[in-house]
Amino acid sequence: MVDTLDPVLAVALHIVARFAASAQEELLVRYDMGWLVHTLQEQGKLAENLPALTRIFGLDESRLRYYSRISQTFPPKEFYWVASLRRPDGRPLSWTHIEHLQKVTVARRRREIAFQAAQEAWAVKELEERVRALRVGSG
Repeated sequence: MVDTLDPVLAVALHIVARFAASAQEELLVRYDMGWLVHTLQEQGKLAENLPALTRIFGLDESRLRYYSRISQTFPPKEFYWVASLRRPDGRPLSWTHIEHLQKVTVARRRREIAFQAAQEAWAVKELEERVRALRVGSG
């Protein structure tokens, strides 16, 4: 006998999947904005393009520069991997999680912590404390 899923639960699961996908897409969009800013900066074209980017993205210059720093910390392959991680409830890590992971300078260790944070559904505060302890222990 095959169990069937209640239609209401099926709709709820679909909504959760869409929510997780949109949260992941937001992470990727922010990263891509940062990558673009970083690329323009390396090409010496940021100053001439930044005013247009702030208008197009609807973000201030400091936010775009911050996204750029994130993109400098995480190579694209690593960032996309981190963004693909899921917590037990199906959601990806938040952008605030990413901001704290950025402080871990050793890529291998950063990936380990990201994986553990997702698997164990760490709150941002817990991740922040673990990263702080790691930095104090290594400094």
